[in-house]
Amino acid sequence: MTAIDWARDSGCDIINMSFGINTSAIPEVSLRRVKDTVNHAAVAGKIMFAAASNCGGNGGRAYPARDPNVICIYASDGKYFTCSKGVKVGQIFLTGGYGSLPTFPLQT
Repeated sequence: MTAIDWARDSGCDIINMSFGINTSAIPEVSLRRVKDTVNHAAVAGKIMFAAASNCGGNGGRAYPARDPNVICIYASDGKYFTCSKGVKVGQIFLTGGYGSLPTFPLQT
């Protein structure tokens, strides 16, 4: 949350959060801190993006991606297929990354 606070206070317009939190798996006090931090950034007029989840499509939309002040980003395979459940095209943003092959030689 320190990074989000720093971005908010340092004049950043866009904040990217490449993480997703299973809200039932963390203490309430920790979740409240995350929610307060996101809310403060929203009140400051920041545009925020967050990963839809970090569970490989085996769960629902994680927090903060499900916050109404945050734009949720799903990974896709480049053909509009996403591994996440319950995704309705037209209500989300997709980016390449799911099932993608690297374009550089793999080191062995």
